[in-house]
Amino acid sequence: MVKKGSVCRCCVLFGAFCRSIVEIANSETNGNGQNIEKNDGKIEFWVLLKGFGALKGKTGKGGEVLSGPKRPAGEAKQDIKAEEQANKAAKAALHGRFCMLKRRVRTSATFRRPKTLRLARKPLYMRKSIPHTPRLDEYKVLVCPLNTESSMKKIEENNTLVFRVHLRANKYQIQLALKKLYNVDVQKNRMSLWMEINTLICPNGTKKAYVKLSSDMDALDVANKIGFV
Repeated sequence: MVKKGSVCRCCVLFGAFCRSIVEIANSETNGNGQNIEKNDGKIEFWVLLKGFGALKGKTGKGGEVLSGPKRPAGEAKQDIKAEEQANKAAKAALHGRFCMLKRRVRTSATFRRPKTLRLARKPLYMRKSIPHTPRLDEYKVLVCPLNTESSMKKIEENNTLVFRVHLRANKYQIQLALKKLYNVDVQKNRMSLWMEINTLICPNGTKKAYVKLSSDMDALDVANKIGFV
C-alpha cells in the first residue's frame, strides 16, 4: 500500500527516464565530446533510440550512443526480399484473383472443347488368340467400278469415276481406298476444301459413289489402268 501524499518508486524512475530523453534531445555530442545545441528542439525517433542506448550504457568510440548490435548484410537482404514479397502479396490480395485473369480474344463465334486424351490399352494378356480380320478395308470399301452408259459419260465429260461401294463406307474411307489401290487423288472443293465425292443409295439397296478426280489426272486413263473400259 502506498501512503497518501507519498510518491511511487515507478513514477520516480519514469521521471528520470523522461528527463534523460529530453536532455539528449536538446543537445548532441560530436566526435571531440563537445555538446552541440539543437535549434528545432524536436525529439525525433533516432534521438529516442539514443536515449534508450544511453540508459542501457551503450556508447561508441567517439562517445556517441549506439542503438544496438549491427545486423549482418545477408539478413538485411533477406528482410528486403521478404518485404518486397509481402508488398506483392498485399497488392494481389487488394485487387483479388480476378486481376490475374486474361480475357481470351476470339475471332469467331464457333469453338470446340479440348479433346480428351485417350491412351491405348496395354493389357496384361490377350483377350483373343487371333485378331479379327479388317471389317472394312480398302478391298471391301470399293466393291466394283461401274461401266454403264451414264457412268462412261461422266468419265468423258466430268472427269468422274463411278464405283459401287460398301453400304457403311463413308467418303473419307472411299478416298483412302482409292489412294491405296489406284494411287489417285480426289478433287477438293475450292470453298470448303472438302473432297468432291457424292454418294447415294440406289433403290435396290446398293451404294454408289461419284468420285471426281483432280485436274492433273485423267479419268479415262485411270479407267484403262483399272481395266473396265
